Amino acid sequence: RKYDPSTVLPWLYYSYETCGYLNSYDTSRVFPGLGNSDLIVATTTYRPYHIVQPHPDPERDDVTFTGPYLEFFKTAMSFVNPPPNIVWDTSFATAQSRELFSSSYTACVH
Repeated sequence: RKYDPSTVLPWLYYSYETCGYLNSYDTSRVFPGLGNSDLIVATTTYRPYHIVQPHPDPERDDVTFTGPYLEFFKTAMSFVNPPPNIVWDTSFATAQSRELFSSSYTACVH
């Protein structure tokens, strides 16, 4: 299997030849649909991968999400121009995905 530099994260190597694809991944086909859109990302807190950080001001109830997986995701999205507006959903799967699929796994990865 051929490995090429990722077009999204050039310091990593991927093979896009799995499942019958012929290394035809092209960001120009993906990025226009993401730019300036609301991208809803469902994530549950699971240390150390997903961590909820409360706001330093105890009067505020908003939180920040961090952790290696989320930081990787944020870095990948930084290559999208214009960037999407990332909306964090702290449920196992978004309500829209759970309405579409009876399988909780399918709803989660949708």
